[in-house]
Parts: sequence; C-alpha cells; structure tokens
Amino acid sequence: FCYCCVYMVHSKTTYIGHFLNTDITNGGEKLIILASGIAAVIVLITNTLRRRQLLWVFEYFPKIDKSFERIGIRWNYTKVLQNVIWRLIFMGFIFSITLIIYIGCWIRLHALPSWQLIYITLAQLIGISFTVLLFNSLMMSTKLRIKALNKVSKFYVRRIF
Repeated sequence: FCYCCVYMVHSKTTYIGHFLNTDITNGGEKLIILASGIAAVIVLITNTLRRRQLLWVFEYFPKIDKSFERIGIRWNYTKVLQNVIWRLIFMGFIFSITLIIYIGCWIRLHALPSWQLIYITLAQLIGISFTVLLFNSLMMSTKLRIKALNKVSKFYVRRIF
C-alpha cells in the first residue's frame, strides 16, 4: 500500500491527474494520498491493538456453546454460515460490477490508470467490506446466543411461577 502511494506521488498518476493537470489539483491529490496513507497506518495499528480482543471473543464463543449444550441447547451453525457465504457472494458481485464500471469508464475516456492506482482503490473497498462482514457475523453470532439465553430464562421463569 505504501509503495503504491509513493509511486503515485512520484509518477503523478491519479484519477484527477488524468483529466486536470494543474498545480491546485496536484497539491490536492498529494494531500489526499498523504491523508489516506496516514489513515491506513492508523487503521493497521488499531487493528493490531484490537486483534487480541477479537480473538478472545472468538475463543470465548465455544465455551459459551458448551455451556448451552449442558442445558440442552444445540446450535445450528448453518444459518450463520449461509449468511456469511451469501454476503461474500454479494460482495464479489458488487466488486465485479464496480470493476466493470471502472474499466468501462477508462475505455470510454481513453485513460488507463496504473495498477498501483487500481490496487489502492480496490484494496480500500475490499478492506472496508471485509471489516463490515466480520463485524456483522460477530453480531449475528452474539444475537443468536442472546436469543437462546432469553429462551432459557423465559423457560425457567415460567417453571418457577
């Protein structure tokens, strides 16, 4: 990622640079690339720091599942797996459509950006999408466990009263 940012600044190949080549646009592009580089570094650092907490959550789920098994609740993981697979297929479809639109625009405008520029654009989209997918699957797993806990608590409240 850093190589691509440095290459784009050095060779002056950006989306805006293909159409407008003024000092103002070149300065703005350098600031955008610098800001996205700083943002990428910050995201990587925070992801590394938060990685331990995320791993703890995923390690703790099997322990919770064993506790539920002791009280007679079995999990059907196919619902979560189907959800993740459908979302991955949808993401692939969206990325394919996005890439086709990009290529169509480039051909129509007779402009072919460098592979570094294409990589930076797609890497950011893919990174954000996978982060959302991971968060969504984590929340769905948590929701299933909370629903099961709710059912168990309602069952025991009815037995007591």
